[in-house]
Amino acid sequence: MSTDTEIKYYVAFSHIRGVGPQTFQHLMKKFRSAENAYHATMSEIRSVVKNKKTCKNISEFRTSVTAERVYKNVIKKGIQIIYQRLPNWPKQLSSIPDPPICLYTKGNAKLLSRYNHTLAIVGSRKPTQYGREQAELFSKKLSQRNMIILSGLALGIDAYAQKIAVLHSFPTISVLGSGFEHFHPQQNLGLCKKILDTHGLIITEFPPHIPPRPGNFPVRNRIIAALAKGLLIMEGNAQSGTLTTGAHAIQQGKDVFALPGPVTSPLSAAPHRLIQQGAHLVTSPEYIATYYDLKHIPNSQNSEELNIMKHLHNPQTIQQLCVSLNLSYERVQPMLSHLELDGVVTRHANNTYSIV
Repeated sequence: MSTDTEIKYYVAFSHIRGVGPQTFQHLMKKFRSAENAYHATMSEIRSVVKNKKTCKNISEFRTSVTAERVYKNVIKKGIQIIYQRLPNWPKQLSSIPDPPICLYTKGNAKLLSRYNHTLAIVGSRKPTQYGREQAELFSKKLSQRNMIILSGLALGIDAYAQKIAVLHSFPTISVLGSGFEHFHPQQNLGLCKKILDTHGLIITEFPPHIPPRPGNFPVRNRIIAALAKGLLIMEGNAQSGTLTTGAHAIQQGKDVFALPGPVTSPLSAAPHRLIQQGAHLVTSPEYIATYYDLKHIPNSQNSEELNIMKHLHNPQTIQQLCVSLNLSYERVQPMLSHLELDGVVTRHANNTYSIV
């Protein structure tokens, strides 16, 4: 069965109300493929799906629209789709109990392959000045050391962390709690465009028409935790959603870091609780850089070497790099060799180069 055939059925099931990740897993276990499940008789489906309303939704959906039409409507919106049987599906998502049916994406999906260099930064939507400054500091310093910053694009800590990375032209990954047609929060729409302009990635498990319902965000947080090697918590009160993300990360066996704050601040509650539960107490970006043995990229933002690094998040040949940079081979090759010797660039068997 070709992936081209199968993908439209994954997309169709993700559009059916009541068919969530766990229901879809039960269907896949029974029918072995999304196509078989989609074309199964209602009697067969009822043997797997016990919720009568969900069964009714499946029946009505299949009679009202074809899977092909649903898939084409998504593609027409400029949205790419990744699903579990494609080579670029993030393997770490398959290890969680409820992996998304599929991912709707815009931007540079190749960033998902850089799992070992991805750090999620999350925190309060209403941070203090201290929280904002620290989010920007950690994001800038770790981006300069080749770390991909991942967040939920929420107001506050999430946005500050991603804004500073984008400001210095480093790619980031954002995970939405809504579909692309209902971008949320609207205040960060400009940031979203800048993320895409700097070769970043925006993803969501929600079909384009899904609005930002309150229940979407705790669900979204499991994906943030899954896609990152480590998670850094910055400010959050005792009921903060960041604790949900932290719980997912702990459950998934991820590295969890927390920035301590003043004991008198209510926003110190979330990071302090995580520290009590075993999270790494961090006081500077250097702690995380040392923990992951991150190589240092030249820190002059105007340097040609740093500009080369920004173009190597996807593998390129020297010739392709020369075109991208509008520089001669004689200028690019020595700088590339220097970066390779420094251990921040690697050469592949097909004579392409990428950041480590």
